[in-house]
Amino acid sequence: MRYGRTRLSHVVSASSGRHDERGHLFVGVDHDGVIGWGEISPQPTRIHGDPGEDEVLATLLEDVVARFLRLCETLGEVPTPGRLGAGSSGRPSDRFATSGLELALLDWHLRRSDLSLHDRFPARFAPAQIRSAPDEWARATETPERWRVKVGGPARTTAWWASLAERGGDVLLDFNAGAQSPEEVLDALAEAQQWSRVVAIEQPFAVGNLAAVAQLASRLDVALSLDEGVRTTKDVDLAARHGVTLLCVKAGRVGGWSKVEMMAARAKERGVEVYLGGFFDTSLGRAVTRVAASNLTHVPSDVGEVSFSSASLVEEFPGGVGWRPRTNLTVIFDRTDGES
Repeated sequence: MRYGRTRLSHVVSASSGRHDERGHLFVGVDHDGVIGWGEISPQPTRIHGDPGEDEVLATLLEDVVARFLRLCETLGEVPTPGRLGAGSSGRPSDRFATSGLELALLDWHLRRSDLSLHDRFPARFAPAQIRSAPDEWARATETPERWRVKVGGPARTTAWWASLAERGGDVLLDFNAGAQSPEEVLDALAEAQQWSRVVAIEQPFAVGNLAAVAQLASRLDVALSLDEGVRTTKDVDLAARHGVTLLCVKAGRVGGWSKVEMMAARAKERGVEVYLGGFFDTSLGRAVTRVAASNLTHVPSDVGEVSFSSASLVEEFPGGVGWRPRTNLTVIFDRTDGES
């Protein structure tokens, strides 16, 4: 298990806080001469029901690794990714921790069979990208199909909105559960619509406040999306019944890629679109999101590389997921010699 930190090239502020740095946990499975790697990039501290970095690490070391080792002993072989996820306790920190080890298992099984991510997730849709708009625009021009504009951070100037409009692409307004009333959401929507084509409002209210979500849905002429409020298939069902038409599904939040597929299938049954989100992952994590999105959804997803100003924590590793952490990162646990 290795650990490193990155610094974002551009700060992204929201009602829930400022995103400028991120810690990354890399989990490896080494067996029969094959090594598979997974990544977890949780929030620095607990927020909106998502666990903080320390909580995820503690759960990984104390619970999830132990569950994995018991499975190996019981089965007499390395378990499949879905088998590991099926034993999750369902606690938020367990879901995040499980997602990292599950990805390592996915990478291990692909490498063991001499397969790639594209064999696991055959492309069905053309890639489309959503990107978080920064607090300040850089000179370089990025042109994703969709911008995620955080609401509740610094006030947006007319120059900022004009720069966004120049770059093209439609807009998703992300409230990060920070709105206090439907009127607040509608005012922000009206302002944004002066500059760009807004296609969705995301997570306007606190997680679980579906009554307010339903009230707002009846007053919107754009899609209503949930993000932090989506962790289980039950959440998908509830969202659909309250007027939600779009969901952001993140592997860390739901418990791994096997669960992402389950959530996407349930959403399709309920007539709800999904897109795949990330947590400012390195190229290792983003590679999976990019390929999985091409298989699961046509909606713009977090498939672009995150721009970091710090040195890369990962390097290309042909086969499987295609990446691995660098060897100069901090080792925080090594089961091969029993030390941590």
